[in-house]
Amino acid sequence: MNKIIIIILFSILKLNALNQNHIELGMPIKTGKFDLLVTRVVKDTLLYVVGYDTTLHVPSWVSWNLSKGWYGPADRFSGNFLTDTSLPTKVYRVKHSDYTNSGYDRGHMVRSEERTLSDEQNKATFFLTNILPQTAELNRQTWLSLEYYCEDLCKKQNKELFVIAGGLSYNSKINNLIGIPDTCYKIIVVLDSGQGLKDIKFDTQIIAVKMPNNVDVKNHNWTEYICTVDDIEASTGYDYLNLIPKQIQDLMERITFVPTGVETKKKEDDEKIYPNPANNIISTDYIGEFEIYDNLSNVVFKGNTFDGNINVVMLGNGIYFLKTKSIKKFVISK
Repeated sequence: MNKIIIIILFSILKLNALNQNHIELGMPIKTGKFDLLVTRVVKDTLLYVVGYDTTLHVPSWVSWNLSKGWYGPADRFSGNFLTDTSLPTKVYRVKHSDYTNSGYDRGHMVRSEERTLSDEQNKATFFLTNILPQTAELNRQTWLSLEYYCEDLCKKQNKELFVIAGGLSYNSKINNLIGIPDTCYKIIVVLDSGQGLKDIKFDTQIIAVKMPNNVDVKNHNWTEYICTVDDIEASTGYDYLNLIPKQIQDLMERITFVPTGVETKKKEDDEKIYPNPANNIISTDYIGEFEIYDNLSNVVFKGNTFDGNINVVMLGNGIYFLKTKSIKKFVISK
């Protein structure tokens, strides 16, 4: 009897350690909402974690780690999408045929290509608890182009990604069963290979997008849908990345990150700090108390601005962050 207890405890501890890799930055939380937790495991390897909505019969969110080590030689699974029999018997289990002739693709959250170390891992991405109804124009074009960008980050730049994706604004259903999101979102935290929660700083790159689930989306580049994590949180009601230290999390979630070499439309918020880079004085639209942090999260300067101007001449060369009640942005001292 003692041996059985020891084996069971070891298995639980092992699974929890694996879970941590995919929700290392925090499990999405929404006050008053209880998602069914689905963990997809193949041969003791956890592939992704799902917060499943048992009313809409779609994932509220899917969270996973991505690096070049997840890509392999396996071919794309060619069978039907899979009913998730791990769901409780009282929960409706979506079938492949539920989508047939609906006008919507079965849109992967964890992309098929992102789990190709083995046939079994690839097949596991086809469980319908990893799927959202997406228009063909979104799934096969604009959403896919962001997935290609993530693949390039991993394979060509050796980056470690922590990704959360899902849908929002459900106003219709397939067969009165499966919620159809008006918008699909994705949050991507970009680190160097092998890095994790402990390595996140104020200047850690984060990409957030909200893409409309419609036909017109095909006429737009994914970068046109870049937003902030705060925007997504306001739309979904979830708190994401909640294991990141609060000061850093608050700043990261307000930053609109523009990927290097990718042009995007300039947002109105980008004008709130100028010039940027700066040598002596920076001007903002803000009046009141402020703090400036270095990239190690240390407060290096704080004060009160009465005219929107802040003297940064005393700061050395580097990247800094300005925090006020309304602005949390990059400030670069030349």
